[in-house]
Amino acid sequence: MSMRSLASVLVLSLALVPAAVRAEMPAQMAGKPEDVGLSSTQLKRLEAATKKNIDDGLMPGAVMLVARRGKVAWVSVQGKRTPDADDPMKFDSIFRIYSMTKPITSLVLMQLVEEGRLQVYDPVDKYLPEIGKMKVGTEVTVDGRPTLRLGDPERAMTVQDLLRHTAGLTYASRGTSLVHKAYIDAKVGDRTATNEEMVKRLGGVPLLFAPGEPLDTATHYVVFPDAIGHGRSSKPSDGLRMRFPKYDYDDMVDAQRRLLVEGLGVGRLRLIVGTSMGCMHAWVWGERYPGFADALVPLACAPTAIVGRNRIVRRLIVDAITSDPDWKGGDYAAPPLRGMRAATASLFMMVTAPHVLHRQAPTRAAADSTILAYLDRGSRAIDANDMIYAFEASRDYDPSPRLESIGVPVLAINFADDFVNPPELGLMERLMPRVRRGRYVLVPTSEQTVGHGTHSRPAVWREHLVEFLRTTEGAGRSP
Repeated sequence: MSMRSLASVLVLSLALVPAAVRAEMPAQMAGKPEDVGLSSTQLKRLEAATKKNIDDGLMPGAVMLVARRGKVAWVSVQGKRTPDADDPMKFDSIFRIYSMTKPITSLVLMQLVEEGRLQVYDPVDKYLPEIGKMKVGTEVTVDGRPTLRLGDPERAMTVQDLLRHTAGLTYASRGTSLVHKAYIDAKVGDRTATNEEMVKRLGGVPLLFAPGEPLDTATHYVVFPDAIGHGRSSKPSDGLRMRFPKYDYDDMVDAQRRLLVEGLGVGRLRLIVGTSMGCMHAWVWGERYPGFADALVPLACAPTAIVGRNRIVRRLIVDAITSDPDWKGGDYAAPPLRGMRAATASLFMMVTAPHVLHRQAPTRAAADSTILAYLDRGSRAIDANDMIYAFEASRDYDPSPRLESIGVPVLAINFADDFVNPPELGLMERLMPRVRRGRYVLVPTSEQTVGHGTHSRPAVWREHLVEFLRTTEGAGRSP
């Protein structure tokens, strides 16, 4: 099927149409797909794949239509209109479809590529010069105040970046950073603005991130898995509540490997980067599946059992929830908010840093307001049973006995102001010499660090990662 054929495919939703449907066609119907240069065999494969998705419960039903050269070449209607009703799908069923400008725009763009009017590797500023003026915005702290530092991107934004959502553009409403505020102030997204006005506004705001950064998706295939118990992966709040299987970090890593090998067909990774819980997962990966990844970068953890204050705080979080009478053994109808507020208070202490709070809450009123707002928001942000499982999953984590088995390069990064992994314990200094190809970096406290959460501020540790990637390129598997 040529690019022009692909560009002419319109997917109305996700389902061979009986002859009776032909009378309902909005355009002339081709006798068979081959009459317009398409393959009936290939279209049947599409139908079979859709039927499997329906049979597997991934969707209730689907309607698909393919047109070319002004004729409808193929239509397929399958399944039901709703999951729980005996209501067969119909050709004229009405669907509520969100965010469908993206595939339509992408198809039109690829038609332009086929016609030779642009190439996917062309810089965007070849067509929209204003875009070439955009800087990258990095949020830093200067004299105790968050400030936006602007810098040039590593390379120019390309048409392919726009298609892949790797251009660094963002939505004003999807975050609270200074970059997002700049979008709001410039009224990016104002539907009354013309195309010319919108391009000018974009040219004056910073990028959230830049093409050409380490692990750029133009050169790397990046996988962000939702671990068991988190995000859209299976978790207690899906229905089993406290009857959900008691998973641990080994189970979580095993599931991630199955996702890669069985789901994505990936048998080897260039790098595993993990932060906080993901940091511990990276250590488990290194021991459980040696050589699967060419290198590991664990950030904000230690490769040893969780004991001492770290374990005590986790115990406080779990007990705060389970001791709330409203928890009801996990079978609550309404969230156990008293227990969740107490648990959230302990979590607050884990993830914050004194020097940051002193700047952010310089008065008694500001301090009270800060913690009360955090408790109000945090106590409702996660399901209570999910929180219990998430913290209990670390109960038997301890990679320390097998550190010598890790043969790939490891870059471990911790932060001096991290409450969860305090450097004064000296754990990393004792453990890292046992990692054959390991290197440990302790990032000192500064205006750029924010405690445990510094793991999610790559500007702080970017240069360490860049150097590590350079020195491990082509390192391959360990002996």
